[in-house]
Amino acid sequence: GAVSPSDVPGRLAMAGRQPGGVVLGMAPWNAPVILATRALAMPLACGNTVVLKASEGCPGVHALIGEVLNEAGLGEGVVNVLTHAPEDAPAIVERLIANPAVKRVNFTGSTRVGRIVAELSARHLKPALLELGGKAPVLVLDDADLDAAVEGIAFGAFFNQGQICMSTERVIVDRKIADAFVDKLVAKARTLKAGDPTQPGSVLGTLESEASARRILALVEDAREKGAKLPLGCEVNGAIMQPVIVENVTREMKLYADESFGPVVTVQRVDSDEEAVKVANDSEYG
Repeated sequence: GAVSPSDVPGRLAMAGRQPGGVVLGMAPWNAPVILATRALAMPLACGNTVVLKASEGCPGVHALIGEVLNEAGLGEGVVNVLTHAPEDAPAIVERLIANPAVKRVNFTGSTRVGRIVAELSARHLKPALLELGGKAPVLVLDDADLDAAVEGIAFGAFFNQGQICMSTERVIVDRKIADAFVDKLVAKARTLKAGDPTQPGSVLGTLESEASARRILALVEDAREKGAKLPLGCEVNGAIMQPVIVENVTREMKLYADESFGPVVTVQRVDSDEEAVKVANDSEYG
């Protein structure tokens, strides 16, 4: 249930009374079921108890996972789900990592928060497993099957509205085929209508929040103001954002390096395979 920072030691004491160590898992909202259960499954299989710090974006889903496992008979204190107010997150994360009962830390989320988790874990000599952001590239060379490339890239860029850490963020395409490729990608993106998931014809759903839409729109507008082209435009209505393709991205634009975490893909033209590899590697992400 919901806790304040002062509640953390008492909640951890229950987990610490069980055999094995206590593993702290922190799961995000973008794939709430699979990422939360993944944070639980391996520690449990290895004989540990788990404290799952629920995402502030989907506390109900994460709490329900804990309820189901407890009802299944895992035993009191084996799976412990903590929810909290967003403003309490920094203090609660720090107290959880610092608590002597916690032996390992597992975090899936943004690079910004992951850096904080890594620093706190290092301070307390706790091993930390981090799955963070990305800026994944796809190379489309001059002998590519363009129809197959477009199908794969559209799925990789727009699935779950692009709210995936390994989402296809960058397409690096040989200049000789670039115009034909972009035409096909634009035509495909026009068929991927975003809207209310309960309404017929909505292939894509909504973003996590209107704040997410505003953040992504700011990245796109920054690129547009600095010379990028938007062959589809950029249509946003509240938390619903239609697919966006951004051409001619340069290093001066925030979108060149920053993860969009939305239905946005950039296209960069190159003149050789060697240049394509160089551009693909021009990222702080792995």
